Amino acid sequence: MRAVILGGAGFIGAHLAARLLRGGWQICAADLPAALDELDRSSRRSHAFRRALLAGAQLSGVDIRDQGKVSSLLAAVNPDVVFCLTGPSTVTGAQSNIVEASESMARGVANVLEAVRGQATSKRFVFASSSMVYGDFVRDPVAENCRTTPVSIYGGFKLAAESLVRAYLYSSSVEPVIVRPSAVYGVGDSHRRIVPNICRAALTGESIIVKDPVKTVADFSAVEDVVEGLELAGSHPAAAGEIFNISRGRSRTLMELVNIAQRLAPGIEVVFQPADDPTRPMRGALDISKARELLGFTPKVDLEAGLAHCLASTKASAGAHQAEVDIEAHAAVA
Repeated sequence: MRAVILGGAGFIGAHLAARLLRGGWQICAADLPAALDELDRSSRRSHAFRRALLAGAQLSGVDIRDQGKVSSLLAAVNPDVVFCLTGPSTVTGAQSNIVEASESMARGVANVLEAVRGQATSKRFVFASSSMVYGDFVRDPVAENCRTTPVSIYGGFKLAAESLVRAYLYSSSVEPVIVRPSAVYGVGDSHRRIVPNICRAALTGESIIVKDPVKTVADFSAVEDVVEGLELAGSHPAAAGEIFNISRGRSRTLMELVNIAQRLAPGIEVVFQPADDPTRPMRGALDISKARELLGFTPKVDLEAGLAHCLASTKASAGAHQAEVDIEAHAAVA
């Protein structure tokens, strides 16, 4: 199987590439040229980790706002499956730059769909949406057929893109699949989300800010489980034309997360503050029974094990980085 992963240099994209490569897929990981350059030039541990995940994949610098280049890429690769994981990585990123978000999450997705529809080999298009499309959860867990009333720009653009996917591919031979993950975390995440912040605090001793820890709930999902769901979305016959929640399937409060972190790494200092962001919906767990029944999706990583892995990896990579610095210093002195 051949696949193009748009957004392949990102956190989830790199993990997906690594999983598919292990399964014998031929992978082209495409992303903005600047994103690929940053992976090569950056000394950040998260970027080095993602570079390693992408070993064995073809890399291609493509801006999805340029339909011609997207079409040329697909013509060159002739993929069986196109995974679309593009756009801002966080709700805050979309909110702070709405014009740029609209360019990638609306026009960019439309460009990709036009290119996919115009080439002959692609059998399936997998779009990574978000649990943010549900807005405030009306029940816990929330199923795919629940109302979608997003309260953030990010959720609104994701829902609009879902509509584009279904409309563009409705009468084509390409099978659309929409995946809605939630609160994805894991090694290699370079964004200022809560789990990377915890890992950074455990390493540096700096304090972290946690807002409204008792009432803020999320379905924390290990990236390893999420990319399993994405692979099934791209390959399982029963996935065609469907929407799937892909997550751990369990709601946890931020206070639970903090308590787990402080048991694993005593000394982490936390500053609690009240909530102040109206674009953050009241959330809970996603109902993943549809993905379990149709695809055999089986998430395996609970938050305790996933956070322990992230903390251990952060500590190990920091130690390796310090050893490299010590070696370089010794060589300079010698």
